[in-house]
Parts: sequence; C-alpha cells; structure tokens
Amino acid sequence: TLSLHDALPILGGMLDTALATTRSGLNETRNILKNLRAGALQELGLEQALQQMISQLQAARSKPSINLFISRNLPLISKELEHIIYRIVQEALKNALQHADAEQVRVELTAKSKTIAVVIEDEGKGFDVHNRKQREGYGLSGMRERAEEIGGTLTIESELGGGTKVRFEVVL
Repeated sequence: TLSLHDALPILGGMLDTALATTRSGLNETRNILKNLRAGALQELGLEQALQQMISQLQAARSKPSINLFISRNLPLISKELEHIIYRIVQEALKNALQHADAEQVRVELTAKSKTIAVVIEDEGKGFDVHNRKQREGYGLSGMRERAEEIGGTLTIESELGGGTKVRFEVVL
C-alpha cells in the first residue's frame, strides 16, 4: 500500500487528466451546439421562429405577457446571426420567466443604418449585475459569448426592483 505522501502526486495527476478530459468534452459539446440551428428557425425564418417561441411560452404560462416588435426594414442577415439572435432572445426570455416575476416582457428587433439591435426588457424584480454568482446563474455569460463571436456587444442593465434590459447590437 502507498502512503498518503506517495499517493498525492498520483492522485493529482489523475485529477489533472480528469479535468482535461472534462474540459475537452465540454468544448466539443459547445462546438456541436454552436453549429446546431433551432429547427423552427431553420424551417420558418427568424421572425416566425421568434413568434412561435413566444406563442409557445405564452401558451404554457399566464404571465408575463410577451410583446414582440420586429422592424419592417430589417436587412438580409446571415444564418449565423439569425441563430445568435434567436438564442439570445431564448435565453433572455428563459431568465425573465424563471427569475423576474414580471407582468410584461418586450422583445424588440430593429435595424438602423447597418446596425441590428435586439432588446429584451422586463419590469420584474431585477438583480445585481455586479454579483458574479447571480450573473453566471442567469446564463448571461453564454449570451455575451455568442454576441462576441460575431463582433457584437451585449449589455445588461438591471437593478433590484427595477427590471432587466438585455441589449445585443452588431454592425453588419
């Protein structure tokens, strides 16, 4: 039998290997998920896929009321950007439904010049955006990563009792 002193380097090596394997698997999973497109998005296009998502969410709950506004002057956008917009809206709505306790949520997709903007805003209970534990628990880091992948920006404004506003912008 090994002494604890002799076993520590072996256990440390095993732990390092397990962590490396886990990280590799996680990265591979992320890449696969990144390349998958939502079925509704692929079949229906962005506008109808967003409408369908919101209709399904509304059918399952009595509140909040979710209002969707899509600008009529949207330029043609890439499938990759459509996918990112869809996933950001999906995550922001999930957060609003699970955490905000809001009566209303507004989703707005607009275009000005060459800038596409998506705003998801609720008037719920809000959260402390500076609290790292809360930030990560709300899936915001994933939305930020998606935005940054294509050179966009994601900003989150929220305060306790004051609702939350998620804004994604990208220049085409």
